[in-house]
Amino acid sequence: MSSIKPQIKNEKPPVNLNCLIDKLGGNNKQVVRCLEIFKTDTHKLLEAIETSLKNKDEQGSKNSFHSLRGMLLTMEMRKAASTVAAMEVFVEKENFENSQNLFSALTNEIEFAVDYIERSMQADAW
Repeated sequence: MSSIKPQIKNEKPPVNLNCLIDKLGGNNKQVVRCLEIFKTDTHKLLEAIETSLKNKDEQGSKNSFHSLRGMLLTMEMRKAASTVAAMEVFVEKENFENSQNLFSALTNEIEFAVDYIERSMQADAW
């Protein structure tokens, strides 16, 4: 298996793709399946997070954060997982506004990571 390289010079990969592939037994088709499930489930969780933050629902936010962070770590999207952890700390301190401010960054990080995986798959003709 060849090492996956960032597509843009000096771009830090948002995903440890080699680790993800190894985690899934080197099965590229499994990576594709997991990514599709991830995109569907993440969309639902992001909607739940957005709603719970607007409603200042601490428990709903925490439940969604926990689920999303687990999915992000499974998919080796560690930067996005760190953003979720920071959002959770704000909610625990009842600072929903700062958590909401990070929501846009989180969605951008996830989109970037998904795009990175998809571009890498195309570049390597999976």
